Amino acid sequence: MDESMGLYLGVLICLAIFFLPTIIALFKKHPKKVGILLVNIVGIFGGLGWLAALIWCFILPKEQSS
Repeated sequence: MDESMGLYLGVLICLAIFFLPTIIALFKKHPKKVGILLVNIVGIFGGLGWLAALIWCFILPKEQSS
């Protein structure tokens, strides 16, 4: 039972790291959080998308004045 608990904990930590850009975007109330989530999910292949999503979640668009 202890081994399975460790496995579940490891999977949970890996998922949290994988979705870190999306989690940050949600907490920062990023206006493009859905796009960041999609890049994050598609970026599972190769890791470049994950890095792009991580950078994107820290870049907030400038306010547009009308």
